[in-house]
Amino acid sequence: MSAATELLLKLDIPTFEQSSGHPVKRFNRKTMDIKKYLKDVGNRAQLDSLLEKAREEPCLGLAANQCKSEGIIDQIAHSGWLDVDAFVLKLPKLEPILIIAPIINEAPSTTVRTQEGCLTYPRRYIKAVRETRITLDYFTIDGKNHLEVFEGLAAQVIQHELDHLIGHDDDVFIHPISMTERGPLVKTGRNDECPCGTGNKYKKCCGGLIQSMIV
Repeated sequence: MSAATELLLKLDIPTFEQSSGHPVKRFNRKTMDIKKYLKDVGNRAQLDSLLEKAREEPCLGLAANQCKSEGIIDQIAHSGWLDVDAFVLKLPKLEPILIIAPIINEAPSTTVRTQEGCLTYPRRYIKAVRETRITLDYFTIDGKNHLEVFEGLAAQVIQHELDHLIGHDDDVFIHPISMTERGPLVKTGRNDECPCGTGNKYKKCCGGLIQSMIV
């Protein structure tokens, strides 16, 4: 057992049974200091473990509370869940990004029904409603604050991982991926003005983003 694993096992991290839906302890921007948060040995050990595990897994994203303290996903009994307010965004052909204390700000977009695979629930799918475009307020491991717009698949993954962090991942069912579930809640013609308010044609705006969200 490595020294890093021994440190993780000594941390006071809640078990699944102790935490309904296993949400993490969210970072409170009014009462907490990001530099102090990142200097905490326990937090840093969990963040490093999360990023390392995300690099190993065939995934698009990985939330802290999907991982056991040993770094094994959803397999080892009686071990605590990682409890940092963070997830990793791991898009194809891009370096994984460790996203800390994420908050989604409102941004006009089309709402889409999705069915999404999830490492925590092998061979099952989470049925959700997602925005095609979001604005994310978050910190990186260097303590810098970022306000960034994400679209399409990236926006979908971020919303999925944030659902994990706040414990909203109970709507899980066994169902094949169906193209009929991959459309906007309000049908819009390809050449109509996009309902998100950009003034662009739907096919060149959220219509194209929806296609990128089919995985």
